[in-house]
Amino acid sequence: MARLYAEFAKPPLIETVVGVQFAQLSGLTSAHAGWFWKNWLDSSWEKIAETIPVPDQFERFETVALAAQRLTFDPLAKPTSRVQISQKNDARMIQIQPTRFHYNWNRVGGEYPRYKNVREEFDLQLATFCRFLSAAGLDQLVPNQWELTYINSIPPGPLWNAPTDWHRVLPLLFTPEQNGDPVRLDSFGGEWHFEIAPRLGRLHVAVQLATVGTDPTRVLLLQTTARGPVGKDGVATLGEGLDLGHQVAVDRFVKMTSAEAHRAWGRQA
Repeated sequence: MARLYAEFAKPPLIETVVGVQFAQLSGLTSAHAGWFWKNWLDSSWEKIAETIPVPDQFERFETVALAAQRLTFDPLAKPTSRVQISQKNDARMIQIQPTRFHYNWNRVGGEYPRYKNVREEFDLQLATFCRFLSAAGLDQLVPNQWELTYINSIPPGPLWNAPTDWHRVLPLLFTPEQNGDPVRLDSFGGEWHFEIAPRLGRLHVAVQLATVGTDPTRVLLLQTTARGPVGKDGVATLGEGLDLGHQVAVDRFVKMTSAEAHRAWGRQA
């Protein structure tokens, strides 16, 4: 029997990122990404840009010496970049670098199409990219980490007007302040990290007061990222990992947020 997840008529979700990290594709360049864009994607993908790559991330649980965790500089390492291919209205984005393939859904009008549909779009584009790699004579993709990120933006209004109200949205993370206390919460930026037992990955939760895009309004920004290994140290397949990430991210979101917030977002299940 399929597991049921909580759903909301008006979720505060503004972005979903479905991704896979893999062994470095030797020989993959920005020129290949341009080739993929022009010859393998349809005309709805109208824009392309380059930016800095996302660092590789590995969810490990063994004890690692502090010195081994420090970043090192290799003067002989070849520079890489991350290529972002977007639709005209920025509702969808494909991101490619030698060790990652990400697919973004961004709220640009309309409703969230749900995880199932975004996941199907990711699977389709990743399969196309894999066919491109074969045609270009490049390495085949060998996944080593799955990753799923949800970003929620909760503006001031019925649920909160000052950081001292955040307990009304996130009662497990914040507590009400006592009347007459001369010290009040003015802002916050912090992270929580949870194991996806038994050692299948981690769920990372970040909360901060921030602005989104060009809108100067400061919002309560809640980001959850689930990530874990693919292979002998984790789940068997990329798809299994993404489904697990969806399960734990939704469960944690529901547990962290209040019944008052659920009513405001129109909880349906």
